[in-house]
Amino acid sequence: MRRELQVMCACLVLVAGCTSSPPPKKEANLARAQLYRARFEEANLRKANMNGANLREANLFRADLRGAFLGRANLHGADLQEAKAGKVDFSRADLSRAVLVKTAMAKANLYQANLREAYLYRADLRGANLQKATLIQADLRRARLNKADLRSADLSQADLSHTDLRGAKLAGADLRGADLEETKVKSAGFKDARLCDEWKQTLKGFKGKPRWETCPELAMTEAGAPGDAGGADAGPSPAK
Repeated sequence: MRRELQVMCACLVLVAGCTSSPPPKKEANLARAQLYRARFEEANLRKANMNGANLREANLFRADLRGAFLGRANLHGADLQEAKAGKVDFSRADLSRAVLVKTAMAKANLYQANLREAYLYRADLRGANLQKATLIQADLRRARLNKADLRSADLSQADLSHTDLRGAKLAGADLRGADLEETKVKSAGFKDARLCDEWKQTLKGFKGKPRWETCPELAMTEAGAPGDAGGADAGPSPAK
C-alpha cells in the first residue's frame, strides 16, 4: 500500500505544471511501477528511473524523458509523439506499436528493444543504438538514422522510404521485404545484410557486401503502418 501511494504521489507531482518547472532535485523513482494508461503528457521526467515499469498505452505526448531509464519497460502502444527522449535507456523495452512520431531520440539506447509495428515517422534516431532491435513492419518513413547502429536488427517489411541511413551500421541486419524507395544510404555499412535484389540497381554509395536475395512479395498485415494512403509525406494520425 505504501508503494502504491508513493507512485500516485510521484505521478501527481510530475503531471501538474511540470512543463514550466525546472528538473527536480531528486529524480523520480518509478521503477517497476504499474502505470497502465497513465497520463504524462508534457511531463518532466528527466533522468527518472522507470526501469521495468508498466507504461502500456501510457500518454507521454511531448514529455521530457531526456536521460531517463526505461530498460525492460512495457511501452506497448504508448504515445510518445514529439517527446524529448535523447540518450534515454530503452534497452530491451517493449515499444511495439508505440507512437514515436517526430520523437527526438538521438543517441538513445534501444539495444534489443521491441519496436515491431512502431510508428517512427520523422523520428530523430541519429546515433541511436538499435543493435539487435526488432523493427518488423515499423513505419520509419523520413526518419533520421544517420550513424545509427542497426547491426543485426530485424527490419523486415519495415517502411524505410525517404529515410536517412547515411553512415548507419547495418551489418547483418534483415531488410527483406523492406521499402527502400528514395532511402539515403551513402557510407552506410551493409556487410552481410539481407536485402531483396529488387533494390540492387537503386541503392548506391553504401559500404560492404550485402546478401542479395530473391524475395517473394510480402504483404503488410492489417495492423501495419498507418498513413500509407496519404503518400510519403502523410504521417500516421493515431487517436490520442
